[in-house]
Amino acid sequence: MEVPIKPFDETDRLQSLKNLNLLYTPIEKSFERLTRLVRVFFDIPIVAISMIDEELQWFKSIQGLDICDTSRDISFCGHAILQDDLFVINDASTDVRFFDNPLVSSHPNVRFYAGYPIRARNGYKIGTLCIMDNEPRYFAETELELLKDFAGIVEDIVHNHKYSELQKMLLKEMDEAKRKKFIDVLTKLWNRQALENIIAKNLLFAKAQDKPFGLGIIDIDDFQFINDEYSHDAGSKVLRKISKILLDCFRMQDIIGRWSGKKFVVVIESDQKKLIKSILERARKRIEQELIYYDTKKFKTTITIGAVFVEPKKCVNAASLIEASFSALKQGKISGKNRFVICELDDHAN
Repeated sequence: MEVPIKPFDETDRLQSLKNLNLLYTPIEKSFERLTRLVRVFFDIPIVAISMIDEELQWFKSIQGLDICDTSRDISFCGHAILQDDLFVINDASTDVRFFDNPLVSSHPNVRFYAGYPIRARNGYKIGTLCIMDNEPRYFAETELELLKDFAGIVEDIVHNHKYSELQKMLLKEMDEAKRKKFIDVLTKLWNRQALENIIAKNLLFAKAQDKPFGLGIIDIDDFQFINDEYSHDAGSKVLRKISKILLDCFRMQDIIGRWSGKKFVVVIESDQKKLIKSILERARKRIEQELIYYDTKKFKTTITIGAVFVEPKKCVNAASLIEASFSALKQGKISGKNRFVICELDDHAN
């Protein structure tokens, strides 16, 4: 196996990557939409946007594989960032550089790979947009030229990427090791530990500006039925699918994460109660209308949402917000599921 060498400008390249604040952060809808589109366009099982760190390649978005990262030493993308043009392997099993690579000799049994470097504004190659298959593939040159155009779109997203003020503040306080601990392994969203931190910091931020916001608890209805009918692994895949649909339901400035089990939390950046209601109700309806596929099986599911419109002056602490949201969720479950209930902090009902 040929290990990718480090480029001569590695120190500056890594600094450019770290300055973007994209490493070890949750999946985001703009990147997810692009990789889904590329997957359909090339009719290929695996598409990824990789960020090449010092020892790892981190997948900011990946379709077709349920992993967050791999070692840089075994990565194809580590080789791709050394190129100025497309890096293409038609059949890795017959390539002396890759035939004994673990990604080739075992799962996911990569055969075809094509990747194009993604550059920061200063020109340093921070990662790639790549497509992969477990069968040899031979695309026409004109087809693969379009991968460059898609990579250009990724660069535009990277260059114009913006976080909310809350997320900027949170990321500034966390080193990369802590970020990794704050990512939910299953869904690649923020985990409960991160969400507790986010809610507490957002409350302080809101109090300082006297600016209301929304907090919602989302629970997938009757998910136990799914786990009974499918294997645990299948249930996990269904949960990942639903989590990505939920991610797509909210705006870029909203923060969503997985609380535990089949429960999610969303922090909605708005001081308009009517808008918060509209955003959450739209998410409920989207899930209700969505047909979830897993292998040859398909089914529908629903969600119940309990939410709080947070007026900072009325709020004592983050724990009271979470308690009120769960109280609203309980009310929604008791009254029949597949509904949205929003409450005030002082009455837990509305």
